[in-house]
Amino acid sequence: ETDRHLLRALRGQAARKASQLTAADAAKTLWALAKTELDDDVGAVKVLCRRAMEEVGAMNAQEVASTLWSLGAMGVDVEPSLLQALVWRTVEVADDLRPQGLANTLWAVATLGLEADSRLVGALSRRGIALAGHFKPQEVANSLWALGVCGLSAPTHKLGLLALRLELLDVLCAQIRGAHVLDVEGCSQLHQFFLACSMDILEVDSWPPRLLRLNRTLAAHCRERFEDNTVLHPSRLQKEVAHSLRGLGLHLREEVVDAASGYAIDILISQDTPRCPPYAAQAPAGWAVEVDGPSHFLRGSRTERGGARLKHRHLRQLGYCLVTVPYWEWHQAETRGEEGKRAFLAQKLQLLPRNSGSVTLSRPDPDRA
Repeated sequence: ETDRHLLRALRGQAARKASQLTAADAAKTLWALAKTELDDDVGAVKVLCRRAMEEVGAMNAQEVASTLWSLGAMGVDVEPSLLQALVWRTVEVADDLRPQGLANTLWAVATLGLEADSRLVGALSRRGIALAGHFKPQEVANSLWALGVCGLSAPTHKLGLLALRLELLDVLCAQIRGAHVLDVEGCSQLHQFFLACSMDILEVDSWPPRLLRLNRTLAAHCRERFEDNTVLHPSRLQKEVAHSLRGLGLHLREEVVDAASGYAIDILISQDTPRCPPYAAQAPAGWAVEVDGPSHFLRGSRTERGGARLKHRHLRQLGYCLVTVPYWEWHQAETRGEEGKRAFLAQKLQLLPRNSGSVTLSRPDPDRA
């Protein structure tokens, strides 16, 4: 505890003297806060982020990658201008990135929900291909997971970029010789990556050969580790939402594991429920409700973290009619009592016209599904 007090004092001192920090100082300080989990003072973090913004043009490749990783690890929502500046600086210094820096950059881009700019993806892909043979297994897992979050498909006018990305996948997949080199997190990341491949690169024949081989040898093991790592204990928030949904006369189950993906769905509403709306019947996999607490979002914002965004995308691609209940919307509904919570959920599920104050259910417009 004494050490924590000392670290907090040093954090405060760094924030007060932020204007004197060099590019390297700012990057190292943010990294230290992320590693020691001393990121509870959002004000101090943002002061240091402003200094990083001022010094970003002087950052080398390692410092840019470290700063991006730190922001992703802390999960702090920062000014878009800083993130954009870090992205452009990454493009400029990409040729100097080492394997760990490249993996950390890809992971941060995915975690922070940054748009995968074509110049950034191209620069990182080319550098990753050049570094073939030098990645550690966990760096490969981080990189592949990030590419899955950012999406593996591409419009026709960007097929050249897609080809480059597929070549990077092939290079990365060659670095993993077996599941024994990965921990639970790495296996879970690979499982989600394999899911992304199956949904984004629909034609298996177009998969890079080493990706096909990796999928055949590791997919089953990685899914098993992914499911073992899934916590099937509903939160208090989820239990409250489920209680109010039952109050609407809906038949539901909680913590249902999807057979196709291994994802645990917070709440699955049965399609044979008496009040299941017509549009839900059009979703072949069912009607899923995800209750998203603060850990699903960047701190101090309503921006989804990469993991939550990926799960939601996959559930929709699997055929679920997905409804999300963010924690702040639920807290607002709670102020109106149980009747208000049911009305909120009925509107969320399109059982009520918007702005209706009654929980008497009406037929929704199927075109809004």
